[in-house]
This record gives sequence, C-alpha cells and structure tokens, in this order.
Amino acid sequence: MRVGLAIAAAFGIGALVERGLLAHAPARIVVDLAQPLPVATTWHTFGLLTWLGLAATLALGFAAYALLQQHVLALPDERIGHRQVLSLTALCALAAAAGWAWPLLFSSDVYAYAAYGELARLGLSPYGHALLPTQNPLFAAAVWQWGNPPPLCVYGPLFVALAKISLSLTAPLGLLAQLNSLRLLACAGLVACVPLAYAAFAGRRRSVRLAAAAAIGLNPVVLWSAVEGHNDALALAMVLAGVALARSRLPLLGAFTATLAALLKAPALIAGVGLAVASWANDRRRALAMLIGATFGIALVLMLSLPLLAGVRSAMLAAHAHPHPQASLAGLLGLPPALLIAGLIIVLGLAAALRRKRWGWALIGIGVWLAIPNPYPWYAIWVLPLAAISPRSLLARTLVALTALSVLRYVPDIVGPLSYANDVGLSALTLVPLAVAAIAITRQKRIA
Repeated sequence: MRVGLAIAAAFGIGALVERGLLAHAPARIVVDLAQPLPVATTWHTFGLLTWLGLAATLALGFAAYALLQQHVLALPDERIGHRQVLSLTALCALAAAAGWAWPLLFSSDVYAYAAYGELARLGLSPYGHALLPTQNPLFAAAVWQWGNPPPLCVYGPLFVALAKISLSLTAPLGLLAQLNSLRLLACAGLVACVPLAYAAFAGRRRSVRLAAAAAIGLNPVVLWSAVEGHNDALALAMVLAGVALARSRLPLLGAFTATLAALLKAPALIAGVGLAVASWANDRRRALAMLIGATFGIALVLMLSLPLLAGVRSAMLAAHAHPHPQASLAGLLGLPPALLIAGLIIVLGLAAALRRKRWGWALIGIGVWLAIPNPYPWYAIWVLPLAAISPRSLLARTLVALTALSVLRYVPDIVGPLSYANDVGLSALTLVPLAVAAIAITRQKRIA
C-alpha cells in the first residue's frame, strides 16, 4: 500500500512547481490570480507551462497508480480486510489534501456551482437565465469566470440543495470558504467512493474488490477532478451505495437508490437499469426487482426535475453549450460518425456482457467514452467502475488509458483557441490507446 503514498507525493511536488511558476506569471494574468480561486483560462504560452505541470504530475501519479493496482490484485484474499480498505480510504484523503496545495485550478465549474447554490439560498431559481446582480461578491466572482448570465444549471435539485446548505453554513467565513466548501464536498464524495466501491463489488474476490476501490479512489485524474470541486464523485458515491444495497438482499431498493443519484447528476439515471442488465443472466428475479426499482427511481427523478427539464429545453442553453468537439473521436471525425462508431462498440460490449464476458463492460465503457464530444477529466469516474469489472483485461487498461489522456481536453481552454491542424492533432493524440490496443489484439488474437 505504501506505493499509494507516491500519488499524494506527486500532487505535492506538482503544487510546489506550480507555485514557483506562478511567481513568474506575466502581468496580464494578475487579475486572474487575484480571484478567490485562480483558474487558468486563455493564458497562452504561460498557460501551456502550467498545463505541463499538471500533465507531469498526473503522469507520475499514474505510474504509482499502476503499481498500486498490480500490488492489490496480487494480494491473497486472506490478507485483505477492513484494515486494507481503511488504508486505501486514508490514501485517497491524503492525495486529495495534497491536491489542495495547488495554487490554481483549470476549471471554473465550482464558481457556477456556487452561483446556483447562492440563487437557491436567496429563494431564486438556478434553472432560469436571468442576469446576476454583481453587487453580491459571489455572483461577481461567478460572472468574472462565466459571463453574465452564467450557464443554465444542469444539475439535479438534490445537488442544488446541498450547494445551498454548504454556502449557507460557510457564508460568515467569506467567499473563499464558500467555494472551498463545495470542493470539500466533492472530495468527501470521492473518499466515500473507496469503501462503497469495495461494498458494491460484493461477490467477487477480495483482491478484485479492493482493486476496484483503488481504481476509483486513487485514480489521479479523478482525484484532480475532485480537488477542483466537480460533483461527479458525489453522485457516483450514491450510485455505489445503491449497487451495494442491490448486491445484498435489497435489489429493488438498491436500484432505486442508484437511480436517485440522478438528482445530483444526470448520468446516474441509467444506473438502476444497468444493474438490472448486469444481473439478468444470473438471476432474472433479482434483475426484475432491480428494473422495478429503477423505473420508480426514474419516475421520481423526472418528477422532481421538472424545473431542470424546463431549463434544458430553453433555447438559451445552446448559447452556453460546447458544440465544438475537441480532444475526442468527434473532434477527429465529426459528431455523427463518432456517435455511430461509439454506438456500435456499445452494442458489441453489451452483447459480450450478456454472454457473461466481463470484458464486455470495459468495451461498453470505451464506447461511452468515445461518444462524449468533449471528454473532460471529471467524466472519467463514470466509466472507471466498468473497467474495474475485468481489471486485468486489455480493454480495461485501454479504457483507463483513454480517461488518463482526458487531461488533454484542458489545453484549448488553458492556452486559447487552437488552429485546425492542432485541434485535429490533439484529438488524434487522445485516441492513441485505441491504436495500441488494436495492434495488441491483432497480435494476441484475444481482447480479454
């Protein structure tokens, strides 16, 4: 387990490097550095240098992460118990704490979260699209990052309620404390994912269960995303809790709980149905119970999310979306061909999974990842559990590698608009793991 300390050390070293770099920042970004939480946005050459610091940090972290996975999978089951799970949980918390030493972020999402929570705290709807009064310091900070009005809220009412409570509790401490409270909430969600992942993989060997916990909680890209304050880990924690319940004697309640995580973030809406599909070949009665639970969950989520759905339907949403695919298969081929290819891969993976081929779930994850037009790092946590189902398979390692390269998606935001050639080259670079996997499959004649 000691190798896991190297992940935290990588983030700590990276923080020192970035602080040294910011000491020589150009004058034109001083106003950005004066913000409560500085975010690197269109910093041109200096932005590229800060990104290289993050890339190097994550590369070191992934080297330790790979060794940790090998170590955990090699452990005999009789040596694995609550102590090992607790150790991984502590390592996750330590690595996240080291990430907090970084002097800047690469995403402004936490400012948007804060604006939504503040709107709710003031009795206003975060799902509208009104101008924010900049006399409010929190709104002023959000407007600096996002413009006025900021993007429409696309998160569920449960997350908005949590943001509202968090901001209310920390309001007397000032704006920075309010923003950091949302980051702390995200990190707490990730730390919770470690024991919950171990519980969710009940029925597998203990080494596989522990490896799944490490795969999610100690993944450097996921750790960095939580440090930035992204709410994906919080939502996944609720999904994993539902999966753990479903794996026990409460399949209906488990699928219902997993689906309700969509009240935090939308991707969880299919979690309960996915559980039912995964169980269909082994126990159709349990699968049917899960499907019923998921159906009730979907109905409740849709009912409670009517304001969100109304906002999504608003024509104003398109003005703040990211219609230009970058650092992805869609950025290389265009969106329609990418979706077609991704859909085919998902179907092939599903067919394999229904034949009880565990690597089929990793193939589904690859298809889902390729379907994302702009695969930012924080989306990685949603497909990593699929890789953890067959941790030794080539496809699982390919999926992890694809998500690791999601750090490339930061480049256009940090540096500024790229030329067409650089844009295409960036997208091609993110797909290198697929090319490597294809060559390996051709030589080995197997994909497991």
